This record gives sequence, C-alpha cells and structure tokens, in this order.
Amino acid sequence: MVDMLKTIAHFYHHESCGQCTPCREGCGWIEKLLIDLEAGRGQDGRLKVMLDAAGNMEGNTICVLADSLSMPVKSFVPKYVARRVRSAHQARALSIQDLVSATGCVTHAEADH
Repeated sequence: MVDMLKTIAHFYHHESCGQCTPCREGCGWIEKLLIDLEAGRGQDGRLKVMLDAAGNMEGNTICVLADSLSMPVKSFVPKYVARRVRSAHQARALSIQDLVSATGCVTHAEADH
C-alpha cells in the first residue's frame, strides 16, 4: 500500500510544473514522507503531517494536479493506519498463542473446558 502511494506521489512530484507552492512543496514532501515510511523511518506523527499537507494542497493551486495527489493520500492513510493496527493486534495474538504452544501452558479458555 505504501509503495503504491509512493509511486503515485513520485509521479505527481515529477509532473508538477512548480508554479504553485502548495503543489511544488506538498508533492515533494509527501513523496519524501512515503520514502521514509517505506524505509521504516516513518512515525505516526508523520502520517498526520502527510494528511495536513494533502489538505493544504487541495483547492489551493491553479490546476488540479495537487488535488490529484491529495485525494489518494486522504484515502490511503486511514486505511494504512487501520491495517497497521489490525496487524499489530494479530501479531500480538499470534505471539501469545505461539508462546502458549511452545511452553505447553494452558490458557484460561482451555482450562474451562
């Protein structure tokens, strides 16, 4: 998901004519944040910065190029966060089950049966 949005951001950053500051700076900033996120240097605060940048780009330029990047960012980021939270919960549940299996411990649910 991050790679796809990064590809979109790279395209719009490359295609920006640079005339409008929100587009010129916003497209570059969003691309850089996505590169950092993909490399594991991203933090939750950077996701908010990305959403803020997308919001500031939308409707503030001469053409619709900035809006064309803003919309996917505003769509992808909440889905990415939801997927990451869900993955963290699944990983935690899996690791607890793996620990129980490896140690032979009995969970409360198994003890009740």
